[in-house]
Amino acid sequence: MIIIAIWSRGLRNVYDAYEVAKRLGYHSQSLDPRKRLENHLDEYLVAGGISAAEYRILAIFHGRTLANILLSVPGFTGQAIVPHGFLADGIGTRVEEKLENEIYQHTGIRGQSEQLLYLIGSMTGAFDCPWTSFVVTREH
Repeated sequence: MIIIAIWSRGLRNVYDAYEVAKRLGYHSQSLDPRKRLENHLDEYLVAGGISAAEYRILAIFHGRTLANILLSVPGFTGQAIVPHGFLADGIGTRVEEKLENEIYQHTGIRGQSEQLLYLIGSMTGAFDCPWTSFVVTREH
């Protein structure tokens, strides 16, 4: 499994997939799981994709199994679930340090940034963040 965290603040042509699915007539009883309305909650559609030159990828989490982790930034602490490969392969000793290094590697932004705060807040469910989005893909 691969989970990609994307910074969506200021991103154009982003649409609420749930609302699009509703307008397309998707419903909960559909035999096709791709057309079940509830499968599109908290999902976004980006028309035209995201250019690599925009540096919007905050972190990429790889792994076959999931691990519970404790994350903390000034003001709050919470539990999150990440693919285990991130813990084993990420650079740093503390999980927060691994996230800081991931963000730096993908965006060039160092240290305790706004992106780090919102990423951790979103991962722990501390607050609903409209600027951090997650894309989940499956490896075959």
